[in-house]
Amino acid sequence: MTKYFEERSQIQQATDIVDLIGEHIALKRKGREFVGLCPFHDDHNPSMAVVPHKQIFHCFVCGTGGDAFTFVMKYHRMTFPETIRFLADRAGITLESRPAKDEEQAKTSKGLRDAHRFAQDYFRSQWQDPQHGRVARRYVEERGIGVDMIRDFELGYAPDRWDGLAATIQKKGWSFTPFVEAGLVVKRDQERGHYDRFRNRLIFPICDSIGRPIAFGGRRLREEDEPKYLNSPQTALFDKSSTVYGLNLARTKMIAERTVVVVEGYTDVIACHQAGIKNVVATLGTALTERHVRQLRHYADRVVLIFDPDEAGQQAAERAVEAFLSGRLDVSIAVLPETLDPADLLARPDGPHRWRQAITQSTDAMTFLFQRLGGHLAESQTMSGRQRVATEFLQRLSGLGLERQEPIRRSMIMQHLARLLRLSEQQILAVIRERSGRPAPSGTAGPAGRSENHENPQINSENGVALSDPAPRMSALQLAERQLIGALLRNPTLFRCQLMDGKALDEVITPGDMVSDPAQRLYMQVYGLLHDQGQVSLSDLLADPEIQENEELVNLAVGAEADMEHFCQDDEELLAAALCGAAQTIRHHHMQEQYDRMRSACVGGTESKGFEEQGQDEMLRKVVETRRATIRPSSIGRVRTL
Repeated sequence: MTKYFEERSQIQQATDIVDLIGEHIALKRKGREFVGLCPFHDDHNPSMAVVPHKQIFHCFVCGTGGDAFTFVMKYHRMTFPETIRFLADRAGITLESRPAKDEEQAKTSKGLRDAHRFAQDYFRSQWQDPQHGRVARRYVEERGIGVDMIRDFELGYAPDRWDGLAATIQKKGWSFTPFVEAGLVVKRDQERGHYDRFRNRLIFPICDSIGRPIAFGGRRLREEDEPKYLNSPQTALFDKSSTVYGLNLARTKMIAERTVVVVEGYTDVIACHQAGIKNVVATLGTALTERHVRQLRHYADRVVLIFDPDEAGQQAAERAVEAFLSGRLDVSIAVLPETLDPADLLARPDGPHRWRQAITQSTDAMTFLFQRLGGHLAESQTMSGRQRVATEFLQRLSGLGLERQEPIRRSMIMQHLARLLRLSEQQILAVIRERSGRPAPSGTAGPAGRSENHENPQINSENGVALSDPAPRMSALQLAERQLIGALLRNPTLFRCQLMDGKALDEVITPGDMVSDPAQRLYMQVYGLLHDQGQVSLSDLLADPEIQENEELVNLAVGAEADMEHFCQDDEELLAAALCGAAQTIRHHHMQEQYDRMRSACVGGTESKGFEEQGQDEMLRKVVETRRATIRPSSIGRVRTL
């Protein structure tokens, strides 16, 4: 573990966060900081600050922030181990702290990545060869693909020979093992040697989200060659059921527009990007799956699917909608005019306009499914046939998790189904539960799908005491918790300052006093570090793997520190006053709760040992006095650092 932290520190020191983020978005210097458009929300005015002397970033609109590791994890949607390896490779640092299993996986992955990079260079060199690449260049020219797209999508050519790549590998004296595992070359069955998988094909590199080749697709250049398209087999790097083509080039636009358009082929993606429509990707010869959904959900909230209007295309769209419904994305189906594919449509003078029109007029996924259901019902000539169609449809919706949908969305679907099938919502729900084998709930479903137990929202479920206006007070409480943590990160010595009645902060506010779960978990780390070491910093917190891998905790830590820095600047008295005010608000919250409980007990005539001994009036008076003491403004003047 010590070696791990040493390597992490080494990577962090070798990574300049301004250079790193500047590789992904445009940054402009503003005083001691740099600012740019935040890539994590629809930002129109630069709201993300990059702070070189702290090596952190923070967006003051959406609250996203962290260090270099956090940025890579969020921007590229990587896990923390993947981020460590990525930044280590970027900095030229060799990691030694991996477990044996991880080390073996890392070696395999590195071998596959090296094999793909070499193959990509080989296919590119063959494309550029005046003689060998002529047939591929002619095909691309006929399809109207421009030079910029050839460069951006790094098109290549596999020559018309059995062992072009294999012979090159052998000439280099390299091991064939990673190339065989990558599916780039195939070992001969009866005799020694290897042959190329891709021969006389236009090559489309398939890249991961950051542009590294992980597989290849090959389009035939002779009509007699089969199949028309040939993809790499599944490997440790490549799974066609979760990979989409063009993601690395579409990702930024997808995040900006929160919408992705899914088409069916390589050239369709390229044609869209060439027309300036860059939020477009394609599947790789397979139907859309839930794993595709999980991948796309990282970048977009809405998906528009482009399919052919024929029955095969409609069935494919229906299967795709089912996959997306289970992944909680807004999905629409768009049909292009005149049965044109995207490349042919966008080649026309009015193509981009008609494309945008088709996207705007796309049909909501549920409407599409309901239209399909209505068509099937109309085709059924008998009552039993309609019953079978309706029952099968409801069973499919149940399998897709209709009951797990958000209450409002589920209610809207149920209402539409009720009108279409001429059944009540209760009857539809009964059929779904019968088919899924789940019993009906004990409560009665309300209009938004919630169980109606008629509980008073003002009642605390733990003690049954009515609280006065809890929502506004909780908002102020969360702000106070954030300010307290931020103040300690700015000046850890405030942890030992006197706040109330001569007591230091560590006595007045313990981790258990924090009410919100993120603040409690974060303050527990801060509290422990200050007690054990007397020091704490934002870097210390972000180095903790438990915090690093929790987006909510990272945002809270970075945002709290950044807020206090901008609010207090270098004014230590203002910082101390802010800390004191935050502590008072937290204490006030707990005293308010105690006061409410006591007041409720007094008014309700509750008998208790404490009241019998002291009397209700006396007990209430003491609670009120204590409550007032915690919010006495003059206590700010007693703040001093020990």
